[in-house]
Amino acid sequence: EVLLSYSGSNWEPSDDVSRLWIRLMQRIPYQCAPINFRRKAYRVLVSLSWVPSSHKGLLAACSIEERSLDPVHIPKSSQTWRSAIAENQFVPRHDSVNQLLDRLKDETDVCVAIASTQSGFGKSTLASLVVSHPSIRKSFHVVWIRLINHEEEPDNNSEESATPNNPNHHNSHVDTCITFRAYCDYVAQLQDQINEHLQARKKESDTNNGEGSFEIKFPKCERRFEEPALRQLRERQAIEETKRRVAKALYGRNVLLVLENVTSDSQIPLFRFHDKQSLIVTTTVPDLQNVDWQVDLERFSPEEAVDLFLLQAGLPLEHPIGQTKELAAVLSSKDCCHYQPLLIRTMARWCRLKSITAGSIQGLLEVLREIHSLPTGADAHSPTNYHDGPAATTGVDPDHPSTRFLFDILSLMMGPSRRNDSHHTTSAVFVICLATMAVVFPAPQRVPLDVVLLLWEQILVVEPLAADEVAAASKHRNGKINGNIGALERRRYVGLIAQGLLHMGLIEIYEVDKNGPWIEIHHEMYAQFALAMAQELDLGDSFEQTCQEWHKAFVTSYFEHRIQSGTSDIASKNSLEYAVRSLPSHIFEANMTQMAETILTDARFFESRVDVLGWDRAMSQHIHDCMELQSGIDEEMSVSSDTLVVSPVFSKTSTMIASFVNNEGDEPDDEKSQEKAADLINVSTALYRMAFSLAEHGYFEEALTQFDAAQNFMPDSLDLQACIQYGMAWVLLVSGDSRRALRKVIGSLKLMKDLNNDHALYMEARQLHIDTLYERCEYKKAINYLEEIEAELFEDEDKNRIEMGTVLKKKGSIFQAMAKTVEAVDAFSKSIEWKLSAEESSYGLASCFCQLGDLHVEQHALSAAKEDYDNANASLLAVKCDPEHVNFLIATGKSRFLKNDFSRCFVSLEFARNAISLTPLYLMDQSAYDLRGIARIFQARGRIDEAIAVFEESLALSTHRPDSLERSSCLLDVGRCYLERDKVDLGMECLKESLAIKSSKLGKSIQVSEILNLIGQVHGMRGAFDEALRAYSRSEEILNIVAPNDTEKLAAVMFAEGDVRLDQGDSDGSFDAYTRALQVLQRDHASDDAMIAKANHHMGRALANGMRLSEAKVQLQSAVSIRSVNFDEKALSESQHELGVVLRRLGEYSLAEKRLSEALAIRERLVGGDRLLISTKFEIANIFRVQAKPGNALSLYEDCINKLDTGAILRGDVYQAMGHVKFFGMKEDEALLFYRRARDIRQTTYGSKHRKTANTIRAIGLTQLLFNDRDGALKTLEDHFDLCEQQINGPDVDAADLVFDALGVKKDFAFAAIFLGDAYFVNNQIQEARFLWGKAKAKCAELNEIDITQQLSEKVVAMCERRLTGEGVSLDHEEAHTLLSLIFVDD
Repeated sequence: EVLLSYSGSNWEPSDDVSRLWIRLMQRIPYQCAPINFRRKAYRVLVSLSWVPSSHKGLLAACSIEERSLDPVHIPKSSQTWRSAIAENQFVPRHDSVNQLLDRLKDETDVCVAIASTQSGFGKSTLASLVVSHPSIRKSFHVVWIRLINHEEEPDNNSEESATPNNPNHHNSHVDTCITFRAYCDYVAQLQDQINEHLQARKKESDTNNGEGSFEIKFPKCERRFEEPALRQLRERQAIEETKRRVAKALYGRNVLLVLENVTSDSQIPLFRFHDKQSLIVTTTVPDLQNVDWQVDLERFSPEEAVDLFLLQAGLPLEHPIGQTKELAAVLSSKDCCHYQPLLIRTMARWCRLKSITAGSIQGLLEVLREIHSLPTGADAHSPTNYHDGPAATTGVDPDHPSTRFLFDILSLMMGPSRRNDSHHTTSAVFVICLATMAVVFPAPQRVPLDVVLLLWEQILVVEPLAADEVAAASKHRNGKINGNIGALERRRYVGLIAQGLLHMGLIEIYEVDKNGPWIEIHHEMYAQFALAMAQELDLGDSFEQTCQEWHKAFVTSYFEHRIQSGTSDIASKNSLEYAVRSLPSHIFEANMTQMAETILTDARFFESRVDVLGWDRAMSQHIHDCMELQSGIDEEMSVSSDTLVVSPVFSKTSTMIASFVNNEGDEPDDEKSQEKAADLINVSTALYRMAFSLAEHGYFEEALTQFDAAQNFMPDSLDLQACIQYGMAWVLLVSGDSRRALRKVIGSLKLMKDLNNDHALYMEARQLHIDTLYERCEYKKAINYLEEIEAELFEDEDKNRIEMGTVLKKKGSIFQAMAKTVEAVDAFSKSIEWKLSAEESSYGLASCFCQLGDLHVEQHALSAAKEDYDNANASLLAVKCDPEHVNFLIATGKSRFLKNDFSRCFVSLEFARNAISLTPLYLMDQSAYDLRGIARIFQARGRIDEAIAVFEESLALSTHRPDSLERSSCLLDVGRCYLERDKVDLGMECLKESLAIKSSKLGKSIQVSEILNLIGQVHGMRGAFDEALRAYSRSEEILNIVAPNDTEKLAAVMFAEGDVRLDQGDSDGSFDAYTRALQVLQRDHASDDAMIAKANHHMGRALANGMRLSEAKVQLQSAVSIRSVNFDEKALSESQHELGVVLRRLGEYSLAEKRLSEALAIRERLVGGDRLLISTKFEIANIFRVQAKPGNALSLYEDCINKLDTGAILRGDVYQAMGHVKFFGMKEDEALLFYRRARDIRQTTYGSKHRKTANTIRAIGLTQLLFNDRDGALKTLEDHFDLCEQQINGPDVDAADLVFDALGVKKDFAFAAIFLGDAYFVNNQIQEARFLWGKAKAKCAELNEIDITQQLSEKVVAMCERRLTGEGVSLDHEEAHTLLSLIFVDD
C-alpha cells in the first residue's frame, strides 16, 4: 500500500488496508494525502514487534523527511543539562526520533513518554534530539523543565506545625508529590524560557510582531496553623489555581514542554495546561499513566553502538576501528557494554584519552586488553561498603553487571598505567574531588564553577591522600625535594583536575551567562561511582564524618578566599549568589553551630542576602536557616537538658530586620512617606513570618515577642495587622491564656470585617474564635457560632470543602463533650464525607473516625465502631504516622479490643498511656479525653482498680479547666467505678461534682437528668429514699421541660421512682409512679409494645407488694400477654415468674405451678440466667411446701442450695423455707438449725433490723414456744416485738436498717403481740399477755380493709377473743399449722 501511494494524485487507500487499520484502532481520513498516509503507515509499522527497526530501508520507503539538526536553536534549558548537538553528530535512535516527530506534528495536546527502567539509556538525549528538530522549533515554543526530587527551597511553608489537631508533628511525615513552592519555581522556568523565545524571535525579525512578554501572577498561599496534610491540600488548591492562570496566559500559544525525570503519574496532569500544548516526559517508571503514547527505550543496535563509540572517541564514523570484531565483542557482551549508551560513551572517552598518547589503534588495544582482564560473573564484586553508604539510597544496583562494568571502566580511566608499569592505581585526587562535588553539591544541581574550585583547593589541604598524590606529582614534575605546593600552584592543580574530569566526560561545564561558568556531574551514575570509591578509601572514622568534614572544607575555603579577602571579581558573582543562598546549609551539614550563629547574625551577610536575593526570598531563606540552627541547638540540648533554650539569633535577626526602616529625617515628603510605609509593611511582614515559624515549632514566648515587635511598627496594612493578631491569638491559646487569646482573635476578626471579610484567614480566624470559646468552656456560644459558619460555608461548598470538614469536626467534638451523641455522630459523619470528598488524609480525618468509633460504642453499634477504628488506622498510615504515635496506639488498641484481642489491646493502650504521661496535651483536654477512653476499656474488662487509676490521671490533666465538660464526663465515669468498688462516698462526691459542672454549662438538659437518675439510684441503694426521690423529681421536672416528648426517658425516671417507693414500703406510691409511667408511654406506644408490658409488670409487682393480689394478677396477666408476642423470652419469664408467685399467694396453686414451670423452661434455655433459674425453682418449691409436699419441696430447696454461691443472698430465703418444712414436720432441732442459718445470712446482708431478719427471729421464737423452750421463746419474741413496735410508732432508726411496707407493719405487729402474749401466758404473766392480745385484736381489725387479709384477720381476731374471754391459749400444732401456714408463706 505504501508503494502504491506513489502511483499518483488519484491514489486512495484500498478497502483491505482500511479494514485492517480499523482493527488496529487507526483512522485514515477521506482523501488522505499520500505523504500523510505514509507517515501514519510508518508509525504503525514500527510499533509492531515483528517489523525490523532500522534508520534505513523502511524509513526511506515511507519517504519520511531527513533534515539535519539545528544546534543554534537548542533551548538554553536543554544546554543546561546536556551539551549541544554538533552538526557532525549522528542521530541515534532514528526510528524513535521520527516516531515522536510524526506524532507531535500530526496531533495537539499529546503526551508522549520516553521510558527506560535503567539509567544511562539516553532518555534526555532522545528528547533533546526531538525538540531540536527544525519542524518542532518552527511550530512550538519549546520549554524544558527537569523535576528535582529533593527538599524544596525553604519558604517555611513546608515545615510541619504543632497544632491542636497535630501536636506530635515531629512523629509524622506527609509525602507531597510537588509542593506549591517547587511548582511555582517550575512555572517560573516556563515563564523565563517562553520570554526567551519571544525575545529571540523579536531580534530575528527586527520587528514587533505584537507578542508582549509572558507573565504569570502567582496566587498567594496564606500560611495557617494546621497540620501538614491540610497544608498539602491547600497547596494542591493553589497549584490548581496557578495551573489555571498559566493555561489562560498560554492560550493561543503552541507549547511543547519537555518534563524530565518524572517519577509519578500525578506529576503529569500538573503540566498539561491546554489543548494546544504537547508534552514529552522522560521517566524510569514502567507503564506510566496519564500519557497517550510511550516509547520504551531498548539497547542500541550494533550500528548505533559503533557510531556512538566512534563519535565519543573523537574518530570519524568511517574509521576502520568500527569494523573490528574486537570492538563489536566488547559492545555486545553482557559483561561489558551490552549496547548500553552510557557504558559505550564512558568506554569511548577512555579510548579517547588512551589515543592521545598511544594512538587510536594502540589505545583501543590497550583498552580491550584491560577490559578482558576485568573479573566477570561470580568473580566480579561491587565496591566495599557500597550497600551501606549514601550511594545505596539512589536505587542503583551495585551488583548489576552494567553497574560493575561502568565502575570498573571509571576506575581504570582514573588510574591509567604508566611507563613500564601495568599496575593500575585509581587516582585518589580524581575520586575524592568528584566525590566531594557529589556530596557537597548533590546532583542534579548546577553550581558555579568557582565554588567547586574553592572546595577542591581546600580538599587538597585537608585530605592527606589527595594532598600526598598532588605533592608526589609536583615533586616528579618539578624535581622538588619535599613536593609541598603553595596556594597558586594548588589553584592551578584544581584547574587541571577540572579539565581532566571534563575530558573524561564525567562533568559538564556551561557558559550560560556573563557571570561565570556553571558545572555539574554529567550523569548520576558517575556520582554514585565516586561515592562508592570514596568509601573504600581510608578517609576517616566514618564516611558520614568525612562528608561533614567536606562541607566544613567548603565553608572554610569560602570564608578565607571570598569573605575575608573581599573578592568581588566577575568570576565570583554567581558564587556570591550561591553563598548567600546556601552557605548556611553547608555550615549546618558541617555541624558548625557557632559559625552558623555568627554568620546569621552578621549584618553584612544579611544585607548581602537582601541585595542578591531580594527582600522576600532573603527573608524566607534567613528565617529557614534560623529555624534550622534552632533545631540543631534543640538536638544538642536534648542530650544534656530538658530546658528549652531559644537561640539569640532570632532577637538579633529582629534587630537587623528593624534596621531597614528609615527613621531619619522628618521631611513630610510624599515619596519618602510612601517609601517608609512600604518599609514598615516589609519589616512587619518579615517579623510576622519569623514569629509564625517560631510558633509552629513550639517556641511560644519568643514568638509572642516577635509578634509584638511586628505589631509595634503599626504597618499601614489592615490585612497584615489582622494576620499578626491572628498569630498572637493562636499562640496565647496554646499557651493557656484563653482570656487574652479571645481578645486578640476578636480584634483580628474586627480588622477582617473592615476588609469586607475578604481576608485569606477570615474563616481560619473564625474557627480559632470557636477554639477559644471551647477552651473557655463556653460550649453553647461555640455551637451557635459554628452553625453560623457552617451556613456561610455551605453557600460555596465546593470551594470550602476543607473548611467544611474542619468545622463539622469541631462541631462533633463539642456535641460529644455535651454528651449529645446523636448530634455528634451526625456531625462527625458529615465531616468525614467532606474530608474524603476533598481527598484529605490527615490526623484530623483519623481523629474523626476514632471519635465516631467512640460514639458508636456508646450506641452499642460495635461493628460500625470496629470499622471506624480501622479507618482511623488507615488514615494514619496514609500520612506515614509513626506506629508509636499516641493516636495510632489508641486507635489500634480500641480496634483490638473490639476484635477480642485483649492482650495486644492493653499493650497498645499502656504504650499510649506512657506516651501521654511524657508529653500531655492540655489544650481542650485532648490527653484527658484519650486517657478517659483508655480507662473505659479497662473498666469494660472488669479491671476496675486500673480504670480508676487512669481516670484519676485524666482528671489531673483537666484541673486547669475545672468547668470543662470533659472533666465532668470523667468524674461521672470514675464515680461509677467507685460505686462498683463499694466506695459510695467517693462515688457520690464525683457524681455531685459532675452534676454541678453539667448544670452550670448545660443548664436543664438531658445530660443533667441522667446524672440525677444515677444519683437517685445510689441514694436508693443506700436507703436514703427521700434523697433518691428528690433526685428523680428534679430529673422528671427537667425532662418535662427539655424533652417532653421523649416518653421512654420520662417513663424510666418514673420506673426508678416506683422502685424506690417499693423499697421504701410505699406500695401505693410505687403503684402511682408506675401508673404515671404507663400513661406517659401510652402517648406514643402501641398497646402491645414491650414498654407497655414493662409498666404492667411493675404495676403488678407494686400491687402484689401491697397485698392487692387480685389486681396484681390482672396487671401481670396483661404483661405476659404482651411479652409473649414480642419475642423477648427473658422479659416474658420475669412476668410469668411474678404471676406464678401472685397465683400461689392467692391459693391458685395449679395455675401458679404452670406459670412458674413455663418461666423455668425459658430460663433453662437462656445463657447466664442461673440466678433467675434458681429463684423460679425456689418458688415452685414453695408451692410444694404450702401443698404439704415436703419431699418435693426439700428436694428443690436442696438443689437451690447446691447451685447457689456461698455468699448468695437467696440462700437465706431458702434456709428459711427449709426451716418451715422441718417445723411443720415436727423436727424442732432441724428447723432451728435452718432458721439460724437464715438469720446469720440475713443479718449479714440486711442488718439486724431489716424485716427479713425480723421474720427469721419470729420463726425461731415460735419454734421455741411451740416446742416448750419457754425462756428462750420469751427472750426471742420480746426482741421481735420491740422491732415491730418501733416501726408501728415511727422508728428512730435509719430507714435503710428498718424497712417495712404499710400493711406488713400492721400484720407483723399483730402477730408479734399475739405470740409474745402467748409467751407471757405460758410463763404465768397473765396481765401482760392480755394487754398484748388486746393490741393485736385492734390492729387486726385494720387488716380487714384488704381482701387478701380478710381470712387471716378473721382467724387472728378469733384467736385474740378466745384468749381475752378466758377460753385459754391453744398451743396444739393444729392451730399452729393453720396460722403459720398463712404467715410463713412469704416471710
